[in-house]
Amino acid sequence: MPKKRFLLADALDIFLLDREAQNLAPLSLRTYRARLGRFVEWCNGAEVVGINATHIRAYQAQLLRDMADVTAKNHMTDIKTFLRFCVDERMIAESPADRVKLPRVAERLPKVLTADQVRKLYATCYTDRDRAMLLAMLDTGARAGEFCQLNYEDVDISTGIVTIREGKPRRDREAYLSARTRKEVLRYIKGEGITQGPLWRAERGGHRLTPAGLGQMLSRLGERNGIHVTPHMLRKTFVTTLLRAGVDVYTLQRLSGHKSLEALRPYISVANADAQAAHRRNSPVQNLLG
Repeated sequence: MPKKRFLLADALDIFLLDREAQNLAPLSLRTYRARLGRFVEWCNGAEVVGINATHIRAYQAQLLRDMADVTAKNHMTDIKTFLRFCVDERMIAESPADRVKLPRVAERLPKVLTADQVRKLYATCYTDRDRAMLLAMLDTGARAGEFCQLNYEDVDISTGIVTIREGKPRRDREAYLSARTRKEVLRYIKGEGITQGPLWRAERGGHRLTPAGLGQMLSRLGERNGIHVTPHMLRKTFVTTLLRAGVDVYTLQRLSGHKSLEALRPYISVANADAQAAHRRNSPVQNLLG
């Protein structure tokens, strides 16, 4: 039995400090703080030793009522990580979350844009900035936060190489702009006179565009065409388009910045569906024997 009893809130502070000391990306820290903070609040001042598997199951059931199953699973994964940390720090002898299975998640095919939808969106971009952003998001597959953090210095227009910063220098990755996208980005930065600092800027004030601002721009663009579009949908379209073009999953993982191949499984399902449809159209038996 641990000699000192910790409140969940205090344990969370120690956990977050440990993650910060490990040089975790700021976005990851904010995500941990938000998800685990919700759990701590739900537990209403409980001590770590007072949490049992029944509490964990009840909280998981509440999450599944409040949010999508995949989001609930992400919350529960973080709780398991947090409570294992509490075991390592000898705040508790064992983690009650180890006895709770993660919720099953229905496998859904990613919602992506069609070529016709992309053409419509592009045709109704009314500014150089919006055209450049739409094409750059489709070409890089960057997450909204990564995209908005891009600086002028991160883009080499001559080669099309974009350095995407994931919060740690050792995890920076390269993305690439096609010739057409480079042309649009160059027109935008020349027109705005951008020579340093934030690449994507708000239309008013000239400060760095935020992920919320990016989402609003895409939402307005989608409304003009009756299309629901979000930054993450552009990222999904990037991954799916490359996979359908035959790019192998290891290269795709590197380009997209996914931490594991498991995260690409839903996209592989899309490719499998394409393969099944192609076989149905071109079955050797059907072609040879009629």
